[in-house]
Amino acid sequence: MTQEAPIQKPNIFFTFSAVFSRPPQTRLIKAINHSHLFTLATVIHTSEENIVLVEKDQWIHELSDIEVDYAHLFSIPSSDHVIPYESYYIDRIKVGMGDWNNFKKPAVEKEVSGYLNGPSSSELRKLYAEEGFFVAQDQMELPDHIGCELEFLGYLFENNKVEKAKVFFQKHLGKWCFQFLQGVEAHARTDFYKKGAKTLHHFLSLEFS
Repeated sequence: MTQEAPIQKPNIFFTFSAVFSRPPQTRLIKAINHSHLFTLATVIHTSEENIVLVEKDQWIHELSDIEVDYAHLFSIPSSDHVIPYESYYIDRIKVGMGDWNNFKKPAVEKEVSGYLNGPSSSELRKLYAEEGFFVAQDQMELPDHIGCELEFLGYLFENNKVEKAKVFFQKHLGKWCFQFLQGVEAHARTDFYKKGAKTLHHFLSLEFS
């Protein structure tokens, strides 16, 4: 498990795309545990011989808890909700802010963030088409969803477009993913998502350093 195994990198991106795109299934957790995909992501850039496995056998028995955690993190609005879209973190829109006490005063235009399906989403839709990339049919999300962007990186590595992957990370995923992953690690209630977020953070930090 060293950096001399580039063929494994697409699988790492595809795995984390699945982890953050949809509620977990038994098949996915079994695959992660069997192939030690989280562990691989932590050591692929090193030549360490003493490897500590990230995966836990009990994850397969905690599937219902992990499913609830997925909903708690990504589906149900709450104080612990973590938004998985680039537009939310990056895009800005101008909104006129008026004075409720004096309607004769002209509105002041201010830039606000925190909305979805903005320019980032449109830009990515165009970029994907130019590269011949099509989001998986079961990935019913906007183009700027964390899962779509990770899947696109896997696609670029799979097709030996490493330089394009680096540019994509700098212009898109790298601008917001670490904030997202910190949010997941802070608010997750299960070890599966805490370890998943921490592992992906570590992998991306080294891959694109």
